[in-house]
Amino acid sequence: MKNLIVFQCRTITPMFMAGADNRTPELRAPSFKGVMRFWWRVVQAESNLDKLRKQEAMIFGGAGEGKGKSSFKIRVDFQETLKTINYQPLPHHTGSSDCFCVQELDNRRCSKGWRQQALANMDFSVSLGYDYLPDGFTGKQLECLFILMSILGGVGKRSRRGFGSFQVRPVNDCNSKEAINLNYIRSLLDVLAPGKYHTSGTTIVLTGACTADYPYLKEIVIGRQYGSVNSLLERIGRASHEHSGDHLGFARSKLRLASPIYVSVITDDSLSYRPIITTLNTAFERPRPGAVNTQQAFKVAIL
Repeated sequence: MKNLIVFQCRTITPMFMAGADNRTPELRAPSFKGVMRFWWRVVQAESNLDKLRKQEAMIFGGAGEGKGKSSFKIRVDFQETLKTINYQPLPHHTGSSDCFCVQELDNRRCSKGWRQQALANMDFSVSLGYDYLPDGFTGKQLECLFILMSILGGVGKRSRRGFGSFQVRPVNDCNSKEAINLNYIRSLLDVLAPGKYHTSGTTIVLTGACTADYPYLKEIVIGRQYGSVNSLLERIGRASHEHSGDHLGFARSKLRLASPIYVSVITDDSLSYRPIITTLNTAFERPRPGAVNTQQAFKVAIL
């Protein structure tokens, strides 16, 4: 590879990422690339879907006719044995008879307090290498995309509910580290989608309108401080339970909608943690009433 960008990273919240058996914890490079692809598509807010698909295939590759391989390679490395803990994917459930769901559902004991192995408290590096990038996509954009993905999203299961969050340390051994705030996030968005987003008060919002019906980015807001990862993840889980409904995602029969409200976790290394909530366009097959109210109540409960 003629060009190499190396990110030093550290997990913030437990990361439910597994290998081929879907159980053994593993850091998987394809998972990181898939999430990068998702966030690139999200931030484009492109009304012309044919144009969007063509650009996406040029950068990330595709299986269709005339689509080739990805324009860059990704590798994940770590110098130590994978560090794991047993953690609850649904941290707002206690797994015992004193759980709130026992009274609500008239059960004798909570059945949702199970634990499973998750990657946690570990450092790793992600390397992005390329010889050439397609026209209109630069090395700077590739770098900004990975950093933005680390802030707004996560990897592994339940990443839309705060799990799998990680932070990027200095890039290519550079000692500078930007504070994560709305101005910094805007600067990343301006590189990836120039002129499409602006800051309004304490929120980043989409400028203008996107007429395409897919999950594009509409709004970003950073919440209050929490004293621990556990308390924040528990609050996110409880808010998800209290405001559950189709407008926050569902899976039944052959129908599925991933939550359009994406909650990630950021930290400033001072033992304080903040939720960062990204609102995507809700792409229902048919319009459904009440989406805005339900989603807003969910966000307020966390922020």
